[in-house]
Amino acid sequence: MNNPLSIWNDHETIIIGKGPAALGPFVAAARDGLLKDFLDQQGVVIAGQNPGSGNLGKYRLNSNSPANDFLEPLDGIAKNGLGSGIRNALDTPEGKTLQRFGERNAPLPIVAAFIDRVGEAVKSLLKRKIPYCNVLPAYGNLVGIRENSCFVDFHQDQLYSGNIVLAGGARESETPDFEKISRECRKYPNISHRVLSASEAFCQKGIERLRVWIEGNPDLQVTILGGSHSAFSAAWSLLNNVVQKKSGAAFAPGSIRICHRAPVKIFYDSTVEADSFKYSYTPGDVCPQTGRVNRFGGLRGDAKKLYLQIMSNEEDRVALKHIQNPDFLIGAGESLSQSQVAILALGFGVGKRTIRNLDAKTEEWIPLQNDRQGQLEVDESCRILRADDTPLQRVFGLGLGHGIKASHLGLGEPNFDGKVDGVNVYWGAAGSMVVRQILKNRSASSRTLQSFSPQES
Repeated sequence: MNNPLSIWNDHETIIIGKGPAALGPFVAAARDGLLKDFLDQQGVVIAGQNPGSGNLGKYRLNSNSPANDFLEPLDGIAKNGLGSGIRNALDTPEGKTLQRFGERNAPLPIVAAFIDRVGEAVKSLLKRKIPYCNVLPAYGNLVGIRENSCFVDFHQDQLYSGNIVLAGGARESETPDFEKISRECRKYPNISHRVLSASEAFCQKGIERLRVWIEGNPDLQVTILGGSHSAFSAAWSLLNNVVQKKSGAAFAPGSIRICHRAPVKIFYDSTVEADSFKYSYTPGDVCPQTGRVNRFGGLRGDAKKLYLQIMSNEEDRVALKHIQNPDFLIGAGESLSQSQVAILALGFGVGKRTIRNLDAKTEEWIPLQNDRQGQLEVDESCRILRADDTPLQRVFGLGLGHGIKASHLGLGEPNFDGKVDGVNVYWGAAGSMVVRQILKNRSASSRTLQSFSPQES
């Protein structure tokens, strides 16, 4: 055989991705005492070289969540056993550094360094001569499914699997309106090519570009489109990463404008805390399980601090503009016409996707269901949904591009209808859901993996 993959091209599960979500099933299985079962049979493969933090370490921000949220998923893993190497990431220098932050928000590069240690532990686990387990050097592409099998194209090789976990993340450019809004912003001659995504505004390359622009124009004005965490994080980055005291560059009062459509909500740890700040909320904003206000839908960390500073007039360089015009771009037009830079904070998506049905006698493509942000919808077991709202039994979504609904976790405030994302979700409840459903699929099937060609009828 010339194909180096052909000796092990049939697997129980293939996880496509290399970020924190790709590690979720392993952390969850180890904590739940299911790691041996999860890796048994015909093994688990990660298609993504050096699984770990993905792009997280590039962001010059502090985390939205306390440092303990990244550590707690590993606490329940047994100290002796198959998953002990994963738990030992807590005892590495990176783990101990993160522990020192406790309930405080840690810089994302520090969080990323710890996640990379977890990734190294998972990679080491899969390469310990466990049959059929491995880490492949690049991504694969899911192209087709059968009732009991999935087909992945991997660099002209074919991999076959009983289950697929899509954990490849998402892109801002894949949200439904990104290209349209970007194109419209570029039509303003004062803006032209100076259009960035929110994540570019807090990555080093984008920060350097912004520094050049502001130093060449001390009266620079910036419009940020969107009212999410990303929008306020972009504004925070402008004030804390772009501005350099040694250069004398600075933003004038009101020169950064955040144009948002929905009212901005704030997270509080309890109704008592919210009341002490005279924050207005409704019963629907309170999580019944924890008593927290806007548990999932509210700003946290530095984004929350910045918003409160704006509202109390402590921070006059940033102004908020609530766009009520049904046409968001028209509503933001005045601000854009006065700005030299536009930053788009429109969320993350994966775009429209289809999967080929290999059981059909003629070529048939299955359309998948997207939400309004361009993310793929999943059910309460993290199985990806077809456009007709039925789940693909063996295809799972985990990560930024496939956020799970808070209602599926039985958590969150009633007024929140968005998706829940984050490392503690991937490594916690969502990761557990995926592992248990994969094991359920195995017990419900007498399937024996066999290679097949996508041309078979």
